[in-house]
Amino acid sequence: MIYDADGEKVLSAYGVDGQLLSAAYAKDGTKVYPALKVMSYNVGQWYVGGGDNVPAAKDADYYALQNGMLLQDDPDILCIQEYWKVFSKAGRTAKSILEQYFPYIHEQGGDSGYFGRCVCSKFPISDYTVHLYTGEASRYYDSCTVTVNGTPITVVNTHLGLTQTDRDAEIAELIDFLDDQTRFLCCGDFNTVIVYDDPTSATTTSQEYIDNVKPFIDEGFHSANFTEFGFLCTQVKNGGARKLCLDTVYTSANIEITDAYTDTTKLNDGLTDEVDHLPIMAEILL
Repeated sequence: MIYDADGEKVLSAYGVDGQLLSAAYAKDGTKVYPALKVMSYNVGQWYVGGGDNVPAAKDADYYALQNGMLLQDDPDILCIQEYWKVFSKAGRTAKSILEQYFPYIHEQGGDSGYFGRCVCSKFPISDYTVHLYTGEASRYYDSCTVTVNGTPITVVNTHLGLTQTDRDAEIAELIDFLDDQTRFLCCGDFNTVIVYDDPTSATTTSQEYIDNVKPFIDEGFHSANFTEFGFLCTQVKNGGARKLCLDTVYTSANIEITDAYTDTTKLNDGLTDEVDHLPIMAEILL
């Protein structure tokens, strides 16, 4: 983020010739404008999260949906949960879509089921490591290093369990790992299950928040969801009657989140009333 002489945040930056700048850098070469954009997205097998990929007859519609969100949101780093390598029964591959935007892609699993995952980046990816939770070996907190303009960041992609008992153990295990990292982004479907009919009804005093979010906040981590940016709904069920806050991006204390929001395209695309997951975006500064 950049600021004017009065200390106010500036949303646009111009050169001495009056032309809009595409980027701005500090004296040490660190990019300060625009912020790095991180997306966490449970793609639900690229379809509706029912354990199967897109039917051939709907390939064009869902390609337009998924590709359109990537084009619109333009993330620099993308962590995907419930990833399938084959996008649809028409044979389109997920990689053929992602390669349009990311030169670095690491697929892990993704042949079937719910536990394929993928990390995509506009910056080099190295040291990809699979970590499986002790209590649920199908669930993971995989890590890799993404090097942004010479700065290494540990990027973690995770998908937590469905029961609170499982999540309690997994959150403790994940925090132990994150505490050892110098600088991290942790993206995922945390299955937090904070439910509300109206965003104003979601509070930090609910048991769900205390169990699932507070442990991360107490460590000094920043969160894209459940904080000053609001309780962001990332799943809609029952024709819009049930709204869930399941997903977020956590960052280490030395990475500031300057903005957070969801891509709501799925709420108005007319494809289905059952919206499995919305992508959540975090704009960050190192």
